[in-house]
Amino acid sequence: MDSKKCYWKNVKNEKFKGNEKRFAKKKIIIKSNEANTEKNNIFFEQFTAGIKDMIRNYQEMKDANMIGSDRYFHCKANCEASRHKKGGKVASYVISTGREVYGYFTLDPTTDIFKDLVANEIGRRGDANKDCKEVCSPLLGQKGSTSK
Repeated sequence: MDSKKCYWKNVKNEKFKGNEKRFAKKKIIIKSNEANTEKNNIFFEQFTAGIKDMIRNYQEMKDANMIGSDRYFHCKANCEASRHKKGGKVASYVISTGREVYGYFTLDPTTDIFKDLVANEIGRRGDANKDCKEVCSPLLGQKGSTSK
């Protein structure tokens, strides 16, 4: 995805070159910046890796089907996703917060929602020198819903 800067100029006063789009009496000139394009590509690679971690952990949680494992898997998914630098951390926030907002509107118990949010944050802020399983192991066996 190209990073683009838009410049607005009045059509009557200026002549344009390059990639232009016409909007009423104004035009937008779009200029690509190669350095920002590379940064965006890296961000989206990290974001995609974070999403994959979240999906994989959701499948592991469903397969485990253990009572009291919900908070552990929330923590572990967010921990692993956030290890993919900025893009992974954004993915963990988007997916986890989105899931809890969805739960709120589908009338999940509020206490479960807040406990899940705390587990998510524990995972995101976990010690980078420890394995995510170790970071989240204190949450294993806590009472809570078995799956979402």
